[in-house]
Amino acid sequence: MGIFIDYAFHADCSERQLLERMRRLRRRLLTLPFDSVSQVLPVNPAYQPLLVELLPKHGYPLPAAVRRRVRGKLRTKHDELCFLAAPPVLMHVPDELLRRFYEPALEFCRTTTLWREDQLPEKLDVPYCLTYYRAAFALELASVMLRRGHLIVVRPCEGCETLAIGLTSFGTEGERCWLGSGFTKTQYATRFVEAHESICTALDFAREEGLLLAAEDTCDFYAHRDWSKSADVVNTETQFAHVMGGLIDLGVEQARKQGTATENLSSPATRHLNVIRVDEPPKRRRHAK
Repeated sequence: MGIFIDYAFHADCSERQLLERMRRLRRRLLTLPFDSVSQVLPVNPAYQPLLVELLPKHGYPLPAAVRRRVRGKLRTKHDELCFLAAPPVLMHVPDELLRRFYEPALEFCRTTTLWREDQLPEKLDVPYCLTYYRAAFALELASVMLRRGHLIVVRPCEGCETLAIGLTSFGTEGERCWLGSGFTKTQYATRFVEAHESICTALDFAREEGLLLAAEDTCDFYAHRDWSKSADVVNTETQFAHVMGGLIDLGVEQARKQGTATENLSSPATRHLNVIRVDEPPKRRRHAK
């Protein structure tokens, strides 16, 4: 639901070559009307904070080598960089490429002496109806030890989600498989058309640098770059958000009348309702014969 742009990144190259491509890409991103473009940020190690924290919370101490790798990083801003560079799910990536990406980590799990897999929990149930199994914890410990990457964080404008261009790898030397993916919701951007078009252009730049694997958006603008073909989808989503926002406002007002304390966070979803208007071409006059 909503107006999103989904994307996946991939490269088979050395770390030096990846950095060269990402630095060239960053210079090109600076020519677009974004609010900010970060430096190319190192993310080392790259891991899922939730899984790493679950183990000690449930009485399973982290292996000593893992503790050393996350010391001073776990529960800091580094966790956010990990989430952007190494999201929990890699979207739009073919299965064969995923297998090749994870193979170094799986081999590490099979051969490591840093921990014993049978000392990890068979499974853990966590809030939000999630269950993690032993293999997931072993893979995450391998991520802490092996996975690293680089990230560019782009903030398009107020109300628009971050564009994160991040690639990570489990490889340790030479040419290796780098992957990344993510999505950006542009629906409530203060400069919706400009932000959406600029992100599409940024992904074009990434493709030209040999970093983009796939991209698409929920209004199909990325495919054809023609707002006249996407306006109906955008406007329908905007109308739905407006109706739902109105229902929420009614509920909040009713809660206030009953004495419930509320706080208005001025969400962009209630302040920026973007409607696409496309001028129709003039109709040709018919001449009587």
